[in-house]
Amino acid sequence: MIRKSKYSADSIRELLEKLNPVDVLEELGIDPESIKRNDNGFIAPCPAHSNGADVTLVYEDDKKNVYCREFKCPASKVTGGGGDIAWLYALVKQTSYDTSLEIWSKHTGVPLKPAKDEDEVIKHCDDFIYAEIARYNRSSDDNSFIPAQFGFENQQAVNGRGVVIQVNNIEDFVNRYKVDLFQSRFYYELNSWQSITEAYNSGTLYMLSNYFIVFEAKSSAEIVHAINQAIEIVEFLRLTYDIPLDAINIMYSGKRIEIEIDYSIFGITPKINLHKYFSLMTRKIAELAASEEGNGNDQFSQINYRVYAFDSLTQIPGSAIAEGKGIHKILLPYNVFKKTNYVRLYEMSQKRPHFSIPKSLDIRSATASEFFGKITSEIEGTDEDERDLVATTFYQKREPEEYDNLSAFAPQLLQRFFSEKRSVIVTPSKHLNYLLGGGFQPGSLSIIAGFPGSGTTSFCLWCANYVARYHNIPCVFITMQQGIEEIYVKSLSQIGSIPSQELTTRRNDPGSLKRDDAFNRSLMASYETYQEFSQNVTVIEGSVSTDEDFLRKLLIELRKRYKARGESNTIFVVLDSLQLLLANINAGHTERQIDMNVLTSRIKSLARELDISILATNEYLLDYHHFYPTSDISNKVIVRFYQDTQFADVVCFLVSQDRSLTNIIKYFQINYSRPSHRKEVDEIVAKLTELEKQLREGKRVNELASCFTVLEVIKNRGGKRGKVLFIQERSISNFIPLEYRDPESNSEII
Repeated sequence: MIRKSKYSADSIRELLEKLNPVDVLEELGIDPESIKRNDNGFIAPCPAHSNGADVTLVYEDDKKNVYCREFKCPASKVTGGGGDIAWLYALVKQTSYDTSLEIWSKHTGVPLKPAKDEDEVIKHCDDFIYAEIARYNRSSDDNSFIPAQFGFENQQAVNGRGVVIQVNNIEDFVNRYKVDLFQSRFYYELNSWQSITEAYNSGTLYMLSNYFIVFEAKSSAEIVHAINQAIEIVEFLRLTYDIPLDAINIMYSGKRIEIEIDYSIFGITPKINLHKYFSLMTRKIAELAASEEGNGNDQFSQINYRVYAFDSLTQIPGSAIAEGKGIHKILLPYNVFKKTNYVRLYEMSQKRPHFSIPKSLDIRSATASEFFGKITSEIEGTDEDERDLVATTFYQKREPEEYDNLSAFAPQLLQRFFSEKRSVIVTPSKHLNYLLGGGFQPGSLSIIAGFPGSGTTSFCLWCANYVARYHNIPCVFITMQQGIEEIYVKSLSQIGSIPSQELTTRRNDPGSLKRDDAFNRSLMASYETYQEFSQNVTVIEGSVSTDEDFLRKLLIELRKRYKARGESNTIFVVLDSLQLLLANINAGHTERQIDMNVLTSRIKSLARELDISILATNEYLLDYHHFYPTSDISNKVIVRFYQDTQFADVVCFLVSQDRSLTNIIKYFQINYSRPSHRKEVDEIVAKLTELEKQLREGKRVNELASCFTVLEVIKNRGGKRGKVLFIQERSISNFIPLEYRDPESNSEII
C-alpha cells in the first residue's frame, strides 16, 4: 500500500523494492532473531504497541504490506492502520510519512522524485503544524479589546496579532502570557504571517482545522437556548454521521459555545478556502437537523456564521474573555457538557483550567466522510441535488380541493420513472430478476416466508450485502431475531467463506488469532472487503420499543441521511421479521391491537411514501415442502397466509430440498406433460440431474453443510411466478444462484 505523498508513486515503489523491512524493524528496536519467516513473508513482534513481545506484526512479501494482528494496536487494520514499511516507521517514530521516506531514501541511496503534476500533489495533514497567535488587552471603560504588543520566539506582533508558531509551542505561549490569548481557527503549512497572507490573496493557501460550529448568545437570557441548540445539533451529528463521543469537544465561555469535532472523523483534508467548506457544511447540517415541528433554519438561529472566515481567531481555552471579568474559556468532553447545567458551567468558567490540546483520534466515519465529500463536490462544482419528486409532489399532506388530474403530474411522473437515482434493485440471480421484472422495484413490499431454520434471515442478508457491495445502494437491515453482532459475524462468514462455527471457536480461544497465520489472513481479508462497502449498510437491532411509528421515523431519518450523501434516492430495507414486529406493536399498545393484514398494509404504504424497496421475512409454521399451495386451498393456514399478505407485491417461500432435486424434477414432469413441452422439460430435467450430481461430488458440500434451496415465487403482481434454484451453504450463510433454464425464454414454463 502506497500512502499519499508529495513524491511520485514510481519512486516510492522503487524505494520499497530496495528497502529491507528487517532493517527498518531493527531500527525500531526489534531483534532480528525474533522475526519468523513463512511462505507469505514473516511475522515479528510489533513495535507500535506497548507489548512489543507479542509476535503480532505481519509482513506480506507480495504486497509489501505490514499490519498488526492486535485489534487495538494503531498498526491494526481494524483501527485504520496497515501500510508499507515506511508507514510503520513513521507511525512508531511519530513523524510524517514523507519524512520517513526521506530518511530511508538516504539509507538506501534511492532518490525520491516529486510528483510530476504540481496540481496533483496531495497535502499531508502532518505538515500543517503552524497556527497564528494573538494577544489583546481589555479597555477599562467598555471592556473592549485593545491590541497588545507581544513577542514570541523571534517574532514581534503587529497590532496584537501576526505571530505564527508551531502548534506544540502554544502551551509555552499560554504559560508566558496567561490571559486574553487567541489563536487562528485554522492550521497552516507556512510558518510566517506574510507568506500565509500572500498565499491567501493569490488563492493558493491550504488550510486545515477540526470542524467547528459556534453558538453565540447576545444576552445572559439567551445562553440556555444556545446550550440547548448545541446539544440538539450534536445529537443529530452523532446519530446521523456515526461520530464517536470522544471525538466531540465543547468549549464554553460565558455567552459563546463552540462545538469542535476531530477533522479525521469527516475525512477532512487540507483545502484552499476550507472555511467556505465549513460554512456550507453547517448550513446543510442546520437544515437537515431542523425538525418538522421546529421553525426550520430558525431553529438554530444562534449559530454564528461569521466565524467561517480566513482570518477568524478563537480564544485559547483557559484564557479570560471579554464577556465578563474573571470568565475563562473551558474545554469539556461532550458527554460532560451535556450533563452539566448552566449554573455549574458558569462556576467552572470562573476557574482558570489547565491548558491542553486534544489529541487527534485518527478515526474516520464512513457516513461523515461521504457528507464532506458531497460538500467538496458542491464547492468544486459538480451536480446539484436532484429534487425529490416523491416527497415534494406525491406525498405531501394536501386538502381535497388541491388534487388535480393526471395531466398536471405527467412531467414529474415521467421524470420519476426514468430517474437514474431511482433504480430497480438487481439481485444476484438472473432468474429471480427475470421474474421480478428486473429486480426489487421502488415502492414495493416483498415477503419471504419459510419454515423456522430454512434460512430466510441469511437469504435477506446475502441480498443486502450484494446490493450494498456491487451496486453501491444503501441497505438498512432491521433485525428483531438476531443481534447486531450476530448479523456482523454472519456477514464476515459470508464474505470470507469462513464457517460461523469456526469464528465461534476462535472467539473462545482469542490467542489463536495471533498463532494461526492462514486464518488471520482470511479474517483480515474478509474484514477489509466488508469495510469497502459497509458504509452502505445500516443494521438496526430491534427492541420492545420497535413499532410501526418507530419504524416510520427511523426510515425517514435514515432516508434523510442517505439523501445528504447525494448518491441515490434508492434504499433497500430488510425487515426481519413481521411476526416479531407485530408482537412488539400489540404488546406495547394493548388498547389498539392489529393483525398481520393491517401491519403489511401499513408497511406497503410506507414503502410507497418513501419510494423504497422493503423485503420482509415471515415465519411459516408448517413444514412446507410442496409447490404452489394454491392446489390445497382447503388448508386454512395457507388461506390465512394469503389473506395476511394481500398487500404485498411479491410473496415467496424459501424451501430446503436437502441434497436432492427429486421434488422439482417431478413437478416439471407431472405439470408439463404435453408433447409440446417434452423437449424443454427434458432439457430442464437433464440440467437439474447434472446439478444434483455436481453438488454431491463437490469438495465443499460437507464442509459448508450445503444443500439445494428453492425460492418459490407464489405471488407476483408485477411479473410471473416460478422457482428460483440456489445452493445454500448453511455454514457460511451463503447462497449460490443456479440457472437450470434460460430465464429469458418466452416459454410458458417458468
